Amino acid sequence: MSMSSASYDELLGRRYNVKATVQSVCFVGDHFWSSLHDGKVIIRDFRTGLQLAMFEPEGREKGITLVTAMGYDSKNNRVWIGSNDGFLSAHDASTVRTDHSTATYQGLIFRSEHRQMNGGVCCIACGKGVVWSSGMRDGKIIEHKVPEDFKSCKNIEITATLIGHQRPPKGLLSTSDRRLWSTWEDGVRVFKAGNEKCLAKINFEGAGERMLQVGTMLWQGGDHKKISMKEWDIERVSSFIKSMGKDMIWSTYADMFKKAKINGTMLLEYQDKDEILDDFKEIDRIHAKFISKAILKAWNSTN
Repeated sequence: MSMSSASYDELLGRRYNVKATVQSVCFVGDHFWSSLHDGKVIIRDFRTGLQLAMFEPEGREKGITLVTAMGYDSKNNRVWIGSNDGFLSAHDASTVRTDHSTATYQGLIFRSEHRQMNGGVCCIACGKGVVWSSGMRDGKIIEHKVPEDFKSCKNIEITATLIGHQRPPKGLLSTSDRRLWSTWEDGVRVFKAGNEKCLAKINFEGAGERMLQVGTMLWQGGDHKKISMKEWDIERVSSFIKSMGKDMIWSTYADMFKKAKINGTMLLEYQDKDEILDDFKEIDRIHAKFISKAILKAWNSTN
């Protein structure tokens, strides 16, 4: 989400009244989409607040099916919509045309079989070639592979089922093309597309509400009414790696992390030494294990 098109002074105090409860909000370039309790979706101009369009997603039962989650794929200018009946649909962000819907899948006749997750859709996040969604009744996250010939394919393949929480995540965030962060009251979990293994578990008090990426930082709100930021910049991360030893090899490692533009948010993904070895093949295995432990220790001491 970019605030460049509207100053904070313009945004403060602004209020929009609608005749239905807002279920979810999704920022799409200079517009924002909001889903209402009557099943409709309203599109407004982010700067002026003017209503530009209103529509009901196709394939929904009027008055029964509600849009419970939305996610924006900026690369393909596509909005993914999830509903309380467990369906997912993809819409062209410019025309709102439905490009794909799981409601059309062969064999999904009975409502109990519709759901590719347990319950309705709670959260959606989009990455490069993938879309993640979580259900409302358990802690599973479903990963769908989105092919290049997306519009002509009959169905999108489920490539992974991620389990990291005891209950449904309240927030999903794709912080880079192939990484997913999820949050609930038991903390934050980090995953990599195509891999069901949880890369990192970040436990801290008050986690569990929503997450937002602001530039290179991750903002998170919890029930403690505070905001937590993983605020190390690239230089701070480089210095952290360099401080692990006096040998020249640590300066070399520090330069690697700097060149890869690893900030504090991204650094947390390397609590698993195998992830370090995958992305930095020149790092010695013993050193990778040391770095992963140092990351966890530093996190615990600063939060």
